[in-house]
Amino acid sequence: MAAGSADNKVWLWNVTNPAHPERLGPPLKGATNTVDSVAFSPNGRMLAGSFDGKVRLWDVTDPAHPERIGRPFTGPNAPIYSVAFSPDGRTLAAGSGDDQVWLWNVTNPAHAARIGLPLTGPASWVDSVAFSPDGRTLAAGSLDDKVWLWNVTNPAHTARAGLPLTGPDNAIAAVAFSKDGQTLTAGAADGMIWSWDLDLSKVINRICTVTSSNLNSAQWARYILLPYDPPCRHI
Repeated sequence: MAAGSADNKVWLWNVTNPAHPERLGPPLKGATNTVDSVAFSPNGRMLAGSFDGKVRLWDVTDPAHPERIGRPFTGPNAPIYSVAFSPDGRTLAAGSGDDQVWLWNVTNPAHAARIGLPLTGPASWVDSVAFSPDGRTLAAGSLDDKVWLWNVTNPAHTARAGLPLTGPDNAIAAVAFSKDGQTLTAGAADGMIWSWDLDLSKVINRICTVTSSNLNSAQWARYILLPYDPPCRHI
């Protein structure tokens, strides 16, 4: 287990026996300010920590003797509040106090390279980021009370995935996908946990069942300038 601290360090524990965790060696140093977020790479060999607008990587293949990897990589001009690795371990995302999400290619962690322009949309700090299990979607929780989604199948050419998810009336502090990627959950500063079903077919079926309504061909022709194909006619 890793934890970032306000003493500018990252601390590691062996939690093989969670009832009796053991601290592993001295804390990781190199940060110059509070370490707001830490994340392990999928293979567990690398640890990312965010601080003061920068991200630093450590090699934790031997967690009792971690080693710093390269220089901190930069870009944001504000604190970084959350970091997350993509499922394949090649991309690192960071949510920033500049209201953006930054991406880096960490295939060669000693020479991490920034990917494209930062992802925009949020109207306030990005406090949490998370990749979907298939790596195709990136979610970001913001202090603007919304969860923003991007298609990051190709991290160099991202696209906003629809409108932001709404509901909470306070800042989004954490976001997480379910293991099957069909549910997105967010913890908000209003003290509630919010969940959204991302399976479009299930959502359509639920809406159609509840409304028990459909547009006839004349209504469809009047309001929708597309070939007649109402989504509820199979219900």
